[in-house]
Amino acid sequence: MRHDQKAHATKSRLPAEATSFVGRRRDIDEVKGLLSAAPVVTLTGPGGVGKTRLALRAAQHVRRAFADGVVFVDLASVGDGPLVVYSVAGALGIDAARFRKGPLQAVVSHLAVRQVLVVLDNCEHLVADCAFLVDAVLRAGTRARVLATSRQSLGVRGEHIHPVRPLPVPGPAADAGLRAQDTAAYPSLALFAERAAAVAGFRLTDENCAVVAQLCRQLDGLPLAIELAAVRTRVLSVPQILERFDGRMRLLVTVDRQAPGRHRTLGAAVEWSHELCSVQERLLWARSSVFAGWFDLDAAEGVCRGRDLPADQVLDALTGLVDKSVLICEEQAGRVRYRLLETLAQYGRERLRASGELDAVARRHRDWFAALARQMEATWYGPDQPHWSRRMRAVRDDLRAALKYCQDTPGEGQAGLAMAASLHFYWFACGHLSEGRLWLERLLRLETDPTPARARALRVLGLLEGVLTDAERAFAVLRECEDLARQCGNAFLIGAVDAARAMTVVIRGRLGEAVVLAERALGCPEYAQHSEHCQALSVMSIAQALLGEREQAVATAEELHRRAAKYGAQWAGCRADVALWLARFGTGDAAADGQSARDILRRVQDLRDGLGISMALAFVAWATIAAGDHAHGALLLGIARRVWTHMGVQDLASVFGNDRYEAEARLALGDAGYRAVEAKGLGFGVAEGIAYVLDDSASLDGPPGPARTRGPLTRREREVAQLVAAGLTNREIAARLVISPRTADGHVVHILRKLGFSSRSQIAVWSAQQDRTGTDG
Repeated sequence: MRHDQKAHATKSRLPAEATSFVGRRRDIDEVKGLLSAAPVVTLTGPGGVGKTRLALRAAQHVRRAFADGVVFVDLASVGDGPLVVYSVAGALGIDAARFRKGPLQAVVSHLAVRQVLVVLDNCEHLVADCAFLVDAVLRAGTRARVLATSRQSLGVRGEHIHPVRPLPVPGPAADAGLRAQDTAAYPSLALFAERAAAVAGFRLTDENCAVVAQLCRQLDGLPLAIELAAVRTRVLSVPQILERFDGRMRLLVTVDRQAPGRHRTLGAAVEWSHELCSVQERLLWARSSVFAGWFDLDAAEGVCRGRDLPADQVLDALTGLVDKSVLICEEQAGRVRYRLLETLAQYGRERLRASGELDAVARRHRDWFAALARQMEATWYGPDQPHWSRRMRAVRDDLRAALKYCQDTPGEGQAGLAMAASLHFYWFACGHLSEGRLWLERLLRLETDPTPARARALRVLGLLEGVLTDAERAFAVLRECEDLARQCGNAFLIGAVDAARAMTVVIRGRLGEAVVLAERALGCPEYAQHSEHCQALSVMSIAQALLGEREQAVATAEELHRRAAKYGAQWAGCRADVALWLARFGTGDAAADGQSARDILRRVQDLRDGLGISMALAFVAWATIAAGDHAHGALLLGIARRVWTHMGVQDLASVFGNDRYEAEARLALGDAGYRAVEAKGLGFGVAEGIAYVLDDSASLDGPPGPARTRGPLTRREREVAQLVAAGLTNREIAARLVISPRTADGHVVHILRKLGFSSRSQIAVWSAQQDRTGTDG
């Protein structure tokens, strides 16, 4: 199964699934027991048997045993072994700036001090890479546990294997005496009845129980096959479904007698669903299998259309596939997105390959996301920066798939370099520095011709190296970029190289050198006339402020503010606010300084600007200490340090002057007193800590911010949130609460709006946090 959402080890974050879940109580208990004793538990079984669903439910049941929470990592869309560790790091919330010794070491170090359950889903196509990562984590002696799902075991030391069996079905001899109440003994019947009731109002009775049992037996008790069959109750009676499916099974067995029985069953169920689709629905099913994650209507129209499927008919085909439970849909950030369940995606790819269309559709997929990258690059310095930050994070898996297509397809390397370079702001401003470096290094090794695309890629790599590694490595890459830019006659890139050098040195406290390099960049007319010159102004203003050159810093920051307002660029405006704060701090009222720092923090949050967040947190703590509240300031410093560690920017604290204020608080409270209060701040989760800092009325003993967010929800909305966290769809919630599906839809929309969330998985996280803290509204 595919999930765009990330999970953080500071809190339980488990995605809500669209499929039902019944009859696994015993499995849950067994998995719970194994996790209490074994470092690695792997759930094995064929596709469609419910491994992912069991892992999610088991994780929900044991999450309180893990002080630092549960993290879910979906590997279904990860087609490249080295990206496994990046996916795990991203799910853990490890910022790329901490990858100086490599992502594997960052993950191992992160887990070494945390009690976390890591759920690795869909490992079968990456078994060796998953095993290597898990083995490294376990050898480090961490307290982490791993719960994996795979069609085969990982083969690591200490692994316990739990085979996931199909749901129990009645034997033929039991049909005559079956009654509707027997669903407790036969979860396969209960699953069919539940799904058929949700989609068509079906009711299991004593009269139809036997024929449902026959159908479930034909389906071998496989949950996915049962659910696909249940959808047919919209248009067929159960006897009709059984008759038609029985014919499909006979045909399939005749064609392929060598396939394992359960694989034939699932294959028959999928094949039968495919035959019931219209011609255009089949085309869309096959073509949409190239998407690695969630996709929206625009992407479907751009990638899947053709002469046989015009763009204006894609929506009808999408609707048909959603109605048939082939596509899952979910509203995310105000847009409805779709995805194929992994088993159905695999089937679609086989159909696409058999039709000879795979390469053409994969190329259209690459072109679509390359165009999206160019659009982001061209409009980044504008009013839509928060939108671009959210949108590109949401399509991360498809960006990876497009870059991998360029890497693996002969003749596409230059297109890959151009795309990786166009993702400049995605890598740098949206928190994916190390992965950006990985793709750029790969593609630069593949394509060595001195082209404009290579020059652009070198500039972005140099900027990333300057943030991630030592300055000399960055300078070497940027020298090559400058030489190539001169050969190509690209004056803009020459100025951009100096701006990247300025960023490299300011991070290391070489403030005077940063000012000189930023001035040199701005002295290049081609660079100074481009919106990107805001980067050089940002570096210069912050360096001047840290040097104590207040007047120059204010003048530069105000100029940056004017340019940011001209472009509508929030990121640049926030950088100007940071410089102005640094320049003016200590010249006025400390309480006002604290409030303005909180205002900066609110603005940088939406962009996921790790450097901006780290600076704003420090500013709030400094202002609190400057106002004489040393205890509260020490608590805020603890929260800031917790967030810095999480984001990997702790090395920057001394550059911004944090040591001075820590020393002042430590002197006022005494060493032991300071450590005690700071420890309380360190105990906050990242999101809780930021929420607490943003609440300027929070007391020293106040609860974390999210605990106070329960209040806006009504009792019914809290009940709905709990059912969302349990994995129920809106239709299933409606049936459970005896309300209309439209009312359930409305409740979910209200919950998302009130809590400021964009997806159901965030509701699940929030609900889990309330369970852990025991808070109430």
